[in-house]
Amino acid sequence: QELAEAQQVYPQLEFAMLLDQKGQVLAHTDRTRLGQYVRDLPREASASLLARSEALVDVIAPAMLGGHAVGWARVGINQQVVREQLAAITRDGVLYALAAIAIGSFMALLMGNRLTRKLYAVRRVSETVRAGRPEARVPDLGGDEAGQLARDFNAMLDGLSSSEKRFTNIVNLATDAIISVDENQRICSFNTGAEQIFGYTAAEILGQLLDRLLPEHLAETHREHIRRFAAGPDAAREMNRRAEIHGRRKDGTEFPAEASISKVK
Repeated sequence: QELAEAQQVYPQLEFAMLLDQKGQVLAHTDRTRLGQYVRDLPREASASLLARSEALVDVIAPAMLGGHAVGWARVGINQQVVREQLAAITRDGVLYALAAIAIGSFMALLMGNRLTRKLYAVRRVSETVRAGRPEARVPDLGGDEAGQLARDFNAMLDGLSSSEKRFTNIVNLATDAIISVDENQRICSFNTGAEQIFGYTAAEILGQLLDRLLPEHLAETHREHIRRFAAGPDAAREMNRRAEIHGRRKDGTEFPAEASISKVK
């Protein structure tokens, strides 16, 4: 009887009882039922579902002793309470799942933004270097993979800067004019020899069209020469040799010069 009454802590329990073989109530969660009889016992000593409805599930199982049935244990479960509990569990599960998704998404967003900011820092320095400021470097981004990428990127820029300085020093030692232009024929580099020959400083001429160094009456001829060279590898091989041209100094005077043109990749 104490065991039966102890089951009342479960809100979904409608009743619990212990019966003898004849169906007399030996213990019950409702003491007023003691000594009464139930008549719907199973014919065989096996667990059975006696009734099931929207409101109640009624189950019974034999009490065994030494391999023999000596009575029955019977329990009634309130379906409505169970459904409410399942609904609450489902609701809580959905809320927990949504909370977990929201927290996970928020953390992913923070981590993604953190990584993206670091990658954008590398990209900004890359664009700055491309715009003509080779001294730009990526700030310290920490010890993660993005930080290592930034350090490798800075090391690469340092190496390129060192190589470029050595190249510039070598080119500036030449007494010949060494000039490079981009695909639009704008001057990209102008060595010391070119400054001495043409009279312009590098600061004055960089970014200007190559035409500025050519006599106006011969500019079209020189442009055609360059167009033929850029037309393809066969033309480049044909044109990649020294030729007699005319140049124009800053003061407007013209002079004959021996020149060669080459593609730089």
